[in-house]
Amino acid sequence: MQSIKYKERVNLMRPDNLYEHIPFVPKYIPNQSLCFKRLFLLSILFAFILNDAKSQVDDFPYTLEAKNEIYFCATGLGLQTAGYLLNKNKDAKTFSFANANRKNIPAFDRWSVNYHSENAATLSDATELSGIAIPLSLCLIKGIKSPTKGIILLTMYAEAMLITTGMINAVKGAVCRYRPYVYNGYFLHDKSDSYAAKIFYSGHTSATAASSFFAARIFSDIYPNSKLKPYMWSLAAAVPAATGVLRIKAGRHFLSDVVSAYITGAACGLLVPKLHKKKKRSPYNFE
Repeated sequence: MQSIKYKERVNLMRPDNLYEHIPFVPKYIPNQSLCFKRLFLLSILFAFILNDAKSQVDDFPYTLEAKNEIYFCATGLGLQTAGYLLNKNKDAKTFSFANANRKNIPAFDRWSVNYHSENAATLSDATELSGIAIPLSLCLIKGIKSPTKGIILLTMYAEAMLITTGMINAVKGAVCRYRPYVYNGYFLHDKSDSYAAKIFYSGHTSATAASSFFAARIFSDIYPNSKLKPYMWSLAAAVPAATGVLRIKAGRHFLSDVVSAYITGAACGLLVPKLHKKKKRSPYNFE
């Protein structure tokens, strides 16, 4: 009974069943997040509209430039396309999970097969949503609370998540590794279940890390002297770490999946704001 309930949960978690299709979005962007697709549409719409409005937000440390936004969107779409094609090929394969052997797991990851918790899986979904919501909540603070600044932030965030999820999909499609629950008694050995072979690296952890560190970087740049900065960075580090621990406890990922996801997600969340920062004018520039 427990394994049957688990299989039903896995089927509900599949992108095609969990999220509806949104029109006007290229088909090669996987249906993985309804909210993300809306963010992506808004970023494309406003990135060019606001390109000539930079003078209205001279006090804002970030700016949008059409050339840069094209590069970011092209990179993200390229990764999404690669991920779609790789996962499409992977879905067509048959996996022999019955032959899974714990001895083939590296020693530093082998202990992860002992965990299986549906409650931890549910909590990891909650922490992921919390991490994703942090950057959106920044639009309500005093230093950002304006339509133009909010849209600049929204565009940057959409680009960061487009690239982050693109990397997740591409790597999951390219790497074949079985989830920890394949090695224990909680899994029905369904040879057509490609989800169980899409483990590396943790999408929950990577998306949460990208969102959390993105928010901390934004807050620090807008309020460089704020006493709340240490708390923002602590929150940014703690939320994806908690998500990663819960994914291990749930039996969905190994330690190496979580660590790799944490690093790549955090890097993306920090890099996108940095590349959008305004260049400091030279004091000798009299233009």
